[in-house]
Amino acid sequence: MTRKFIANAQFLFLTLGIAFTFSFCGCTAPVVVETDSDNDGVVDSEDAFPDDPNESVDTDGDGEGNVADTDDDDDGLTDADDPDPLDAEVTTIDPPDNPFGGDTGESAPNLTGDQNDAFELGRVVFSKMFNQLEGVGPNQLGISCVGCHSTPVAGGSGTGTFVRVFSVGTAMIVDHDAPALFGTGLFERVTDETIISMQDPTDVDEDGISGRPNIDGDRIGRFGLKAQAATLESISRGMLVNQMGITSDPRAKIAKPKIARPEYLAQVAPPTGGGGSGSGDDDVDDPEINAADLGNLIAFQELLAAPLRGTIDLAVQRGDALFAMIGCTDCHVPSLPLDTGELIYPYTNLLIHNMGEELSDAVFQGAASGTEFRTAPLWGLSQTAPYLHDGRAETIHEAIRTHAGEAQDARDGYITLTDEERADLIRFLESL
Repeated sequence: MTRKFIANAQFLFLTLGIAFTFSFCGCTAPVVVETDSDNDGVVDSEDAFPDDPNESVDTDGDGEGNVADTDDDDDGLTDADDPDPLDAEVTTIDPPDNPFGGDTGESAPNLTGDQNDAFELGRVVFSKMFNQLEGVGPNQLGISCVGCHSTPVAGGSGTGTFVRVFSVGTAMIVDHDAPALFGTGLFERVTDETIISMQDPTDVDEDGISGRPNIDGDRIGRFGLKAQAATLESISRGMLVNQMGITSDPRAKIAKPKIARPEYLAQVAPPTGGGGSGSGDDDVDDPEINAADLGNLIAFQELLAAPLRGTIDLAVQRGDALFAMIGCTDCHVPSLPLDTGELIYPYTNLLIHNMGEELSDAVFQGAASGTEFRTAPLWGLSQTAPYLHDGRAETIHEAIRTHAGEAQDARDGYITLTDEERADLIRFLESL
């Protein structure tokens, strides 16, 4: 045979889809070779697009091949964000890495033995019921930290609580629900420069938002409903004396060599009046809490684990996008860098904002007026109902609707959403 004849014969056999194999023992049964019309390596019987060399699979059967289709399994999640783009039943994604997260009310992970010891000793002090022999003043509003911070566990939020505050030097008793403390110790590691970088006190960008920092001595405030305290030591000393009349030595630095913390000398002196024994209203020698107990009390708050994210499903992802779209993230900034560069996700900028006259508590602290409050951290939100500084909102929906002042535009954007979109946005907030 000539080479030309052999080639033609091979072509004929392939065209007919029939091939013969030979062996020394004789002929075998014919083997069927299927056609691949578009030469894409996938035979026609298995090719959803036999005439298109660029497509061969249509997972969701929508007539669009997987190469061109941005949602192969038609689950509403784009392939780029879908943990399993070919399985519509897999619609959740992993939350951001949280090396500081843990069970509610427990310590952050990866602590040293000394840190764990301080945390557990601090939990005891936090839950301790002080008495008059230990310095509780006759005008106290409470006898224990956990008396206010108890929901759902020690270190959590509190409702129906009243606190003594000093507004322009005048003692006032106001309805301030206790905020949850989970993860807030990390705020000490957010640098002043980071907080200042987010301020816009004169609303230069004309977006109606003019957040500004509060000041505590020579540092930027970040703790308290009005960001009136720069450190946990500062706010803890103040709360002890203002709420229980328990004094501490304002001149002594807390000795906690095993726990990394900023080096500073607390400048919080016992206020006059208000049940503090600094005003001579009891016979117990000052200071009434020793440095070791105060140090452990602060350590407990510093080392509380940050809240863990809930399930991130399709509704949460849609709500996340809506939350940003209507402008909520202008104040509730999703992430903040720590001094180490690691990110935390508290959804706050730690700045104070004007929230409108309806929410005013008439308290002036530092740079904050009666209508100004720190942007509330939203992590762990589902565990802190009721909402707002005085618990007037039973639901997240009510809390958003009560926003005004600098938050008016975001509030109005929320109102204009459809019922389904608002449900998605609430679902997102509940997942934080």
